[in-house]
Amino acid sequence: MMNFQKAARDLLPVLAMGLAAFPAFTNAQKLPGEVAAQVGLKQGGRPQGYIQGSNKDAILWSLTEGVRGNALSFAAIRGEGLDLDIAIDGANDALAPGRSLFARGQYEEAAAEFEKVVRAYPTVAFIPRNFASEAAYYQIECLRRAGKFDAMAAAFDNTPAKNIPTHLDESFQKQFSLNRIWALYGQGKLEEVKTAIAPFSIPATGNGKLLPTENFQEMPAEEMIQIAFLRAKIADAAGEKNKALQDYYRVFTVTFGNDVVLSKDAMQSAIAIHLADPNVKNEKDPTALHLVQSLAFQLQANYGTEALPSEYQQYAVKPDLPQYANLERPDDEEGEDAPPPADDGKGKGEDMKGKAGADDGKGKGKAKAPAKADDKGKGKGKGKAGK
Repeated sequence: MMNFQKAARDLLPVLAMGLAAFPAFTNAQKLPGEVAAQVGLKQGGRPQGYIQGSNKDAILWSLTEGVRGNALSFAAIRGEGLDLDIAIDGANDALAPGRSLFARGQYEEAAAEFEKVVRAYPTVAFIPRNFASEAAYYQIECLRRAGKFDAMAAAFDNTPAKNIPTHLDESFQKQFSLNRIWALYGQGKLEEVKTAIAPFSIPATGNGKLLPTENFQEMPAEEMIQIAFLRAKIADAAGEKNKALQDYYRVFTVTFGNDVVLSKDAMQSAIAIHLADPNVKNEKDPTALHLVQSLAFQLQANYGTEALPSEYQQYAVKPDLPQYANLERPDDEEGEDAPPPADDGKGKGEDMKGKAGADDGKGKGKAKAPAKADDKGKGKGKGKAGK
């Protein structure tokens, strides 16, 4: 038994040397982040292989799964820029769980699924239109839609996310730029947010200074409400409550409250501002109270009781609408409709043209010219029937 163990120990170095000579055998297991792909080569051919890594100049390319490959320069691949001929297998499968949750509006859960993709496939981060950078984009966007603004800054701190501006196409860029501002908001950096959103507003000049708030540059409504929300928060924090109210109302009316997180927050913030108005307790003029009641009632109706803070629930009643006097035209004294205006005798002759008087059997249906009016204007417009 002892001799067998000694012989085995003596063979170990020999076995190690033999295995090192066959890397395909020793590395048969799939490498972390390795993805199957097809690459179109400028010299011809479109081989199937495996991408095991990437940088700004090349991919790590192997024709055998699990076997450490060699650098393949982007310059050797057909196409340019975002149109390099690289097709990664399984990209849609990797993104499918997150996309499904995103489509159902389960943004917090979707963000977690997209984060898994970002962490698992940094190997493809430098490939044009790569799915890891797309996952990073949607992770960040899901955090925004879920209202997790304080978690957004950390989601920018990885290679796939950093490559979004250069490795994804133009359709991703506008919202990605806005999401950078949302990350600042999540960190409480309101002064930096104020500077970042300034270009989205039209500076007030001349008569424009009379407006409660500045107008917006031309942009889609879904982008405008984001800027309006951020602008409202800045004004609110600065004590400019009227300006804040103008933008809060824009947030939950312009797109009919489609952005649920922003709309709920804007309505709650507007209620808080209105409740600070002393006129809410004015029993003689309930206008201010009706504003609070209308907002609280609508907030509860749109998003459920849980969306309304407990301290506001007492106001969630439909306010009494003012009653107006009956403005219908009164009937005459006998209860009948008022008679039509009196005829002044003018213009009736035109209606009689072409109408014949008594018929004697000759020229039936034919009319002579109307008789001339007498010198007092009587009989004006009355015609005689021809014989």
